[in-house]
Amino acid sequence: MTAKKSKQTKPKAPAAKPEKEAVLDARGHQPGSRKAKVHALFDDQGADAASTLGLKLKLKEGTLRSWFMVWRRKTKAAKAPKPATKPADKVEATAAAVH
Repeated sequence: MTAKKSKQTKPKAPAAKPEKEAVLDARGHQPGSRKAKVHALFDDQGADAASTLGLKLKLKEGTLRSWFMVWRRKTKAAKAPKPATKPADKVEATAAAVH
């Protein structure tokens, strides 16, 4: 007697759910979320007030610190002037003089 081979089939992929449009506030967070509340207070009153609110909202201190660092970098990048660039032909002449 021979064993009957079973027919192997690939599992069906789950049906794709239609994605909902993510509603985000001006800062890129879900409106009313803890992160959105803390970010709004951070922009308005600074890190101390935002930290106090974040701790009341049961967020960990490390989480708040990492958010504050990101938000500080974004505001510094937006305010910093862009450095002047040299024209391409001057860069090539400088590179040729070095080598």
